[in-house]
Amino acid sequence: MDKALYLASLNREETLFFEDTNLESLLKHLSYYYPELSFHISDSFFSAYIDKRAIESILKNLIENALLHGKASKIWININKNYGKIEIEIKDNGIGFKGNIKNLGKPFMRHGSSSGSGIGLYLVKTLMKKMGGEATFFNAESSGFVTILHLPSHAERVS
Repeated sequence: MDKALYLASLNREETLFFEDTNLESLLKHLSYYYPELSFHISDSFFSAYIDKRAIESILKNLIENALLHGKASKIWININKNYGKIEIEIKDNGIGFKGNIKNLGKPFMRHGSSSGSGIGLYLVKTLMKKMGGEATFFNAESSGFVTILHLPSHAERVS
């Protein structure tokens, strides 16, 4: 239900609150709740000028999707700066997506007979767009699922 309320607030043109967000701190916080999560950041003092609530919601959605619907036992998050953009790669060792990958991120699109609401990945795409970024989904070559998040280059170093 939280996802539906959050989505409704976004549809009312709620503005995001951009702030300097330490990505390493955020991932450490998330790994406390998700022991399956491991992460690597190319620069340990890396931060981004983004909406903290939005990026946390995006990452939680992707982690929970991997665990619940992808049956993953391990999730890796890598953060790099590529060509001036922030690139966040979320990869898991689950079963991947068995449908038409182009449908992911559409409202109410569910994974087979999944018990999900079908708004998680739509919320991810919507929040990324509001932050000036994009989300791309695909199956990993061997097994699992990969999401790549690209955010604009408002990256700064935390002193």
